[in-house]
Amino acid sequence: MANNILKSFIVLVIATNLSFDLYGKGILRCGFQDKNQMNDTTGVLISSRGFDSLVQSLLMKFSSDTSVKLMDDYIVLVKAANTIAFGQLNESSRYCKELYDLFLFKYLNIIVKLTDAKLSKGLSYYSKKYDLLIGGGKYKTNYYRITR
Repeated sequence: MANNILKSFIVLVIATNLSFDLYGKGILRCGFQDKNQMNDTTGVLISSRGFDSLVQSLLMKFSSDTSVKLMDDYIVLVKAANTIAFGQLNESSRYCKELYDLFLFKYLNIIVKLTDAKLSKGLSYYSKKYDLLIGGGKYKTNYYRITR
């Protein structure tokens, strides 16, 4: 029970860090929030268009209960969710919100179990096996660094 309360608290903390603005017809517009992000040297480089496509493809895969999901798919989902949650996007759409909600409410517990992640600092989870930080901010290659 305490674990569920802690997970609920983590969800609340992460959700308060998010702000989703619907833009137009839901087309993603990715970019930098501030000048400090342009100097960021960590993260997996991806173009704005590439991230848009990635979000939509992840949404299709993880919205379906019948699609086969590999461990790599779960790791990519974590990276995309980390990117959405911790400020790589200055404008987001319903696609980002849908993907993040799907991650948070349907797949977070599954991913924590599959990766054998343990509660870490900053109310995040860390998987030593995959060197994967779930939530908690920017860490090595656990998010995407969107280029213009």
